[in-house]
Amino acid sequence: MQTTHEGGEGVCGLGLSCPDLPTYEISCEGDTCVCLQDGVEVAQCPADDVCAQGDAIFDKLDECCAGV
Repeated sequence: MQTTHEGGEGVCGLGLSCPDLPTYEISCEGDTCVCLQDGVEVAQCPADDVCAQGDAIFDKLDECCAGV
């Protein structure tokens, strides 16, 4: 299951959950995105204006949470 949210200019996020796997979320605000695994922050990365780029949040999730 995937969920997305937009909280205004420069604020967005995406969550992915699958049975028997950890839940991953990315939350971007301003200049920074935070990757969460099962609700715990595991990584940060630059936002690179991802919230203004439509579906780019999917690639940002892969980029920011890779290797976690």
